[in-house]
Amino acid sequence: MSNPALCYASSAWADLDQARALFADLRRFHPDWRYVAAVADIPAGAELPADIEVAAASRAAFLDAACREAAAALVVHVDPRAVVTEPLTELLGELDDADILLLARFHEPSEGRQEVIDLDLHIARTGTFNIGLLAVRTTGQGPTFAAWWADRVANYPDDIAPPGYADQRWCDLAPGLFDRVAIVRQAPPGLVLPLDREP
Repeated sequence: MSNPALCYASSAWADLDQARALFADLRRFHPDWRYVAAVADIPAGAELPADIEVAAASRAAFLDAACREAAAALVVHVDPRAVVTEPLTELLGELDDADILLLARFHEPSEGRQEVIDLDLHIARTGTFNIGLLAVRTTGQGPTFAAWWADRVANYPDDIAPPGYADQRWCDLAPGLFDRVAIVRQAPPGLVLPLDREP
């Protein structure tokens, strides 16, 4: 019998300890999940944002491989810098009627010209959804989405967004391409995702 979920964190070597800490927290709430760290091997001497770009490519490639393998009913990506203080059961319940789960990066309109410039335009350029958490079913449209996403990130890495944001930005197209997408406007209180790098 397959596990109910495979949870993975895609990171550079520098974040591996954070991934271990995240998994320790998640295991308290989801001991039956399988946990995998997809660690990007960054060449010695590489400069930023090389580690971010390689981690992004591995994030998409791993999701595609996990969906094709179908060793679990659900594949969940969590950023290794995330903080989880309660079960993700209710959040992932959004997949009862969907195959792809995306989290909105913000849910209130900005006020004032400077905030629009600093936040809204930054998000418009770098992606509407926070893929610090991304979940898909390994049935239905989940594998199709994962294969599409991995292809776009691997073959068009710098064509849609500033370096380091391409995987996130491609997800903006998902709700128009797939009709079984659940969009959660705000992460639950027990899930704190890392803030974006400053615009």
